[in-house]
Amino acid sequence: MAIEKNIVDKQIGKFGRFNKWLSRPECGHLHEIMNHGEEIKAITAGYYEGHNWLITITSQRLIFLRQKNLTEFFQTFLPLAEIKTISFSSGFKFGQFDFKTISGDKKIDMLEKKDVMLLSSLLTELLSTFR
Repeated sequence: MAIEKNIVDKQIGKFGRFNKWLSRPECGHLHEIMNHGEEIKAITAGYYEGHNWLITITSQRLIFLRQKNLTEFFQTFLPLAEIKTISFSSGFKFGQFDFKTISGDKKIDMLEKKDVMLLSSLLTELLSTFR
C-alpha cells in the first residue's frame, strides 16, 4: 500500500514551492497511505465531517488527512468510484462541494473560492473516468 516518499515528493514538486498547503505536516504522511499507480492531482484544505483537513485529490480518491497534535494523526478516504454526482457553490471568500455517494450525502465546506472552480473541473474530469 505505501509507496516511496521520493515518488510522492516528485508528484508534489509539480505544484511549485508556493502552494501553501505543502508546508502542512500532513503532507509528510502521504507516502504512507498512497497506493502504487495513484497520482496526486491537487492539494487543498477544507472542512469535512466536523474537522479541518488537508485534502489530496488523487487519480483514485480524495484523501483527507488531519494531524491533531504531534502524535495523533487521522485519515479518511472518499473513493472516486463511490461518487455519483457532484455540485459546487461559492460565496464571497469560500465555497463548498456537495457529493452524492453510494453511502449518502457528503459535503466539503470552507474551501477557498479560487480553489472551488479549479477543483470542480478537475473532479468532473476525474469522475468521468469512473462512469
